[in-house]
Amino acid sequence: MYNVLYDSTDIVEHINPGSFDSAPTFQIGVGYQFSDWLRADVTAQYRGAASFSGLDRYETTDDSNPLTFDGTDEYTAKKTELLFMANAYWDMGTWSGITPYVGAGIGAAKVTISDFMDVNTPTAGVAYGGTHSEWNLAWALHAGLGFQISDRLTMDLGYSYLHLGDGRSGDLVPFAGANTIDNPMILNDIVSHDFKFGLRYAFN
Repeated sequence: MYNVLYDSTDIVEHINPGSFDSAPTFQIGVGYQFSDWLRADVTAQYRGAASFSGLDRYETTDDSNPLTFDGTDEYTAKKTELLFMANAYWDMGTWSGITPYVGAGIGAAKVTISDFMDVNTPTAGVAYGGTHSEWNLAWALHAGLGFQISDRLTMDLGYSYLHLGDGRSGDLVPFAGANTIDNPMILNDIVSHDFKFGLRYAFN
């Protein structure tokens, strides 16, 4: 889930590889119904702050007792995204007012990592990274059910598998002062499992 720079002689054990907590998302979009089977939309989504946590412990091989771990790294951070997507959906037919669908989307995600902190309790060490944002290619797979409320209004219950690319913190700086190299924390292959509730309104 994440990368951190260690000395090449260190032995590192990822006790908790790292994960983000759930966070609310807010989305708006506009689309077009090409046929009874095919529709598409473009969406803009704000993804709220999700807390990150992870835990390593490490051993340096030049230690006099290599079987004893020297320290730990306890990671915390927050993540937000701004996401723009173009999506296409296949409506698989309607039965009793219920329409199952599948779809896919592609777009761009602005991933922001903030409040990053690395606490090493055994050695009384602390490092922190400033806020950093970057744009990534994003893609998604969708599935769900549309429940027809009226001729124009549909309630949508859906699931999306979303790949947001990588995120990174600002340069990690120890509490004692500035760092001599640029070594941000890299969060690789950020994915999200989204369960969504929404309403679709047809203008004609």
